[in-house]
Amino acid sequence: MVSITLCCISNHLVPMLLVITILSLAPMLGTYYNPYSSAHANTQNISHSSAHANTQNISIPSAHANIHTNKNTRSEDSSIQPYEGTNFPNPNNHSQNLYCSNTNQDTFVLLSTAFIEVLDKNHKPIKCKAIPDNGSQSNFITRDLFQKLNLPFQTIKMFVSGISENCTNISKRTELKIKSIHGSFSLNIPALVINKITEKLPPFSLNASNLTLPANIQLADPEFFKPAEIDILLGASVFYDLLNASQIKLGKNNPVLQDTKLEWLVSGPINLLPSNPQHTNSLKCTDLNNDLQNSLQLFWNSQETTEQMPKTQYSLEDTECENHFKATTRRDSFGKFIVSLPLKTNVSKLGDSFQIALKRFYNLEQKLNKNPNLKQSYCDFISEYKTLGHMSEIVSNSIENPLSYPPYYLPHHCVEKSDSLTTRLRVVFDGSASSSSGISINDCLKIGSTVQNDFVLTGDIAKMYRQFMIEPNQRCLQRILWRDNLQENIIHFELNTVTYGMSSSAFLATRCLGQISSDIQDSHPVESQVIKYDTYVDNIITGASDEEALLNNLIEIIKLYGLDLRKFSSNSQFILSDLTEPSAQLKTLILDDSQSHKTLAISWNSKQDTFFYDSQIDLHPKYVTKRVILSRISQVFDPLGFLGPMVLQVKILLQKLWLLKIDWDDPVPTNILHIWKNVTYHLSQINYFEIPRQVTIKNFVLLEFHGFCDSSINAFGACIYVRSTDYFGNIAVNLLVSKSRVAPLKAVSLSRLELCGALLLSRLMKKVLKAFNFQPNKICYYPDSTVVLCWLSLEPRQLKSYVCNRVSEIQQLTDTNSWFI
Repeated sequence: MVSITLCCISNHLVPMLLVITILSLAPMLGTYYNPYSSAHANTQNISHSSAHANTQNISIPSAHANIHTNKNTRSEDSSIQPYEGTNFPNPNNHSQNLYCSNTNQDTFVLLSTAFIEVLDKNHKPIKCKAIPDNGSQSNFITRDLFQKLNLPFQTIKMFVSGISENCTNISKRTELKIKSIHGSFSLNIPALVINKITEKLPPFSLNASNLTLPANIQLADPEFFKPAEIDILLGASVFYDLLNASQIKLGKNNPVLQDTKLEWLVSGPINLLPSNPQHTNSLKCTDLNNDLQNSLQLFWNSQETTEQMPKTQYSLEDTECENHFKATTRRDSFGKFIVSLPLKTNVSKLGDSFQIALKRFYNLEQKLNKNPNLKQSYCDFISEYKTLGHMSEIVSNSIENPLSYPPYYLPHHCVEKSDSLTTRLRVVFDGSASSSSGISINDCLKIGSTVQNDFVLTGDIAKMYRQFMIEPNQRCLQRILWRDNLQENIIHFELNTVTYGMSSSAFLATRCLGQISSDIQDSHPVESQVIKYDTYVDNIITGASDEEALLNNLIEIIKLYGLDLRKFSSNSQFILSDLTEPSAQLKTLILDDSQSHKTLAISWNSKQDTFFYDSQIDLHPKYVTKRVILSRISQVFDPLGFLGPMVLQVKILLQKLWLLKIDWDDPVPTNILHIWKNVTYHLSQINYFEIPRQVTIKNFVLLEFHGFCDSSINAFGACIYVRSTDYFGNIAVNLLVSKSRVAPLKAVSLSRLELCGALLLSRLMKKVLKAFNFQPNKICYYPDSTVVLCWLSLEPRQLKSYVCNRVSEIQQLTDTNSWFI
C-alpha cells in the first residue's frame, strides 16, 4: 500500500469619500493587478498623482483617501453615498463592495474624536465635537454649527470632490478660533461650510466596559463610545500641530491612545460587540473584496507546484524559544511534559488585569443566563477542566502571597462548534487582553515557530494543548474567574496546562510532539515518522499495510506521554471494531481544513474508500458579474487536479475576465457568459464523480510513475499516472495528480509552451516523489514535442536564456534519459 500526503502546500458609517477597496484601487490608479503572480501579493508600491486644489475645484475630505477616478471606468454602483436615516442598504444590491472592514473579525475601527470649544461672533465658547483627519486637505464645519456661531464669511464658488469624483458645492468659507477644553491651546483656522460631514460617530453605542484605560489620563472625548454628531473636521493643515509625542498601545485588536494638545485621542480597532446589536448588520462596514481576494489567493495556492524552500535560518526569537524548551522541559512521573512559558523580559511591566477580567466575566454571565443550554455546556466544560486537573482553585489566603511574576487574569468566552463530534463548545482564553499598563500576557511571550500515505486511519489527540503542564511558578500568569451561578462568590483559578489563546501555545504543543518523535526515532522509526510528518497540530492522518500494528503502536506510544488518540475514522472495519470510543466510525472526512469557507471541497468517504466532491456552489445567480464569477471560482478546492480539465477552463476564464475593462458589478459580455455557463454545467455534475483512494493494486511488486505533459496556445499542463503490477501479472493504472497553467498574455511560441509543460511535470514529479516513502521501480516522462526532447539533450549554455533556464532546471530535477516521445 502506498502512503501519500494529500495536502495543499502551500463601523464608522462613512461619508461618500471615506472608503476604498484594494481590488478597486488598481484600475482607479491605472495599476495592473496580476492575479496569476505570487509576487504581486506583496506589491505595495502603488503610485498615483496627487490631487491639486484650486479656487474652482478642490480634492479633499476623506478620512483615509484622496483619489480621483477615471470617468470611463467608474461604476455608478460604486458611488458611496452618505447613510440616510433608517434607509438600510439593500442586501440585494452590489454596493457592498464598498464596505470597509473584515467579516472574519469581530472588530470595529474607532475613529478619533475630540470635544473642543469654538468661539462664536461674540467670543463666547461653544462646545462641539471634532474629528482630526490628516487625509483631508481642508477644514470643515457643518452648516448647523456655522449658523449657531453666526460668524462672518466669505462667498466663494468651488467644488469639493472625493472618491468616485462625487462633488459637493461649497459657497462659504469662514475663520474659526478653536480651543482645547482642558488646556490653554488655541488656534485660528480657515474652514469650509458644508451641510454634513458624516453621520454620527460611532454609528452605534459601543460596550466600552471591557476596555481598560490607564489611570490619570484625560480623554479628549470621554464619550467616545456614544454616537454623536460631528461638527468640525480638522484637516492635515491642523492635524500635525495637535500631536504630542506620547502614545499608548492597548494591545492587539484594541485602540491606541495618542496624546495631543486636545488631550488623549482614542482610535483604532476595538474587538467589542456593540451594545445595540440589532443595528450591527446595517451599520457595520464589511470589506467583501478583501474576503474575495483571500479566497482567490487560497485557490491559486492550491494550484501551486513549486517547492517551498526549507526553513534553514531561524529568527533570533525562534532560536531562543528552542533553546528555552530544551533547557526547561521535563516529564513528570506520569510521563507528561512540563513546559515553561518562553517569557520576554518585559513581563514585569504587566499591570492590573483583574478588573478587565471581572468586567468581561460579568458580561459573559449575562450572556449565559439568557441561554440556559449554553450556560450548562459552559459549566460542564469548566467542571471537566477542574476534574481533569487542568485548573486549580486558588485558596483565599494564597491569592496575595508573593509570586514569581505579576498575576495575569485571562478573560474567556465560548465558541460553539455544531459540527464537532466531541467538542460542541470550546472555551477560548483571551491572552491579548491588555492590563492597566497597556501590556497583555501575549505581549510578554515569545511566539516561536510552529513545529510539525494512503489513508487508513485518521484521528486527533484529545485536548492536546491541555496534555502539557505548565511549570507551577508560572501558573499565576494564567488565572481566570468563574462561578456556576449568581448566588456563589467569584472563585479565582489557575490554569495548569498549556492554554489555547496564549501566543506561545502552538509552539509548545507542537514542539512536544516533535520531542516524542525524536525520543522514539530509534525504537519505533515508523511511528516516529508518522508523528513527525503525518501530524498537523492535533490531527493525525496516516496509513500502513499492517492495520493492527498501526493502531496499537500509535495508541500505546502516545499514552506513554499522557496523550490519548480519539475521533477515529478508517477504511478498515477491523480497526474500528477494536475501538470502544463512540466517535470511532466509518465517516466522511473533509480534506480542506482552511479557515476560508469552501463550498466545493474534496472529501474522503472512509466506508467506500473513495474521494468525492460535494458541490454547494450557487451556480445560477440572478446576475452574472465579474464579482460573482470570481466568488464562485474561489470556492473550488482541487489540490490533486482530479478536476483538471474543468479547473483549466476556470483559469482561462479568469484570465479573460481580468482583461475586461468592466467594473466588478457590471454584467459580463455574452461570450464570457457562454463560457461561464459551460463551466457551471460541468461543476453541477461533479457530485456524481468518485475517485478510488487507492491508486495501486493490492500487494503490488512493481511500481511505475508515468508523467505526461502537453501544451496549446491557451494553456499547458502535466499529469502523473501510477502503474502497479502484482505477483500474478495483474495491472492497475490510475491518475495520481495533475496540474495546469494558462499561457502568459505575451505571445510565446508553442515549442516554448511545451517546454513550460515539461518544467511543470518535472516539478510535479519531484513533489510526488517526496511524498512517497520509497523510490518507484521506473519513472518515465512523455512530452508531446520533439523540440523539447532535443533541447533536453543539449547543454543549457548552448540555448537562449528563456530556454536555457528551463532546460537547466529540468535537467537538475530529472534524469534526461527518462524522457520519451
